[in-house]
Amino acid sequence: MRRAKMTGCDSCDFWGVAPPDAPGHPWHDTSVFKHKFGGERVDMISTLDRVYDPVAYEDYGAAQRRRRRG
Repeated sequence: MRRAKMTGCDSCDFWGVAPPDAPGHPWHDTSVFKHKFGGERVDMISTLDRVYDPVAYEDYGAAQRRRRRG
């Protein structure tokens, strides 16, 4: 961060924070840390996945669903 500032950067995209009304969100603690840098929250449209391998993508999705269920 210091090096970026020294080289003239005046903004940084930390990509993603928890919703402000969700203290139990998995990103809550990380979001608290990010907010200490100041700045402002900017909401943008969601990212999209480009699928090159449908079978591998389905395996990934299944693994994510299992992880969320615990």
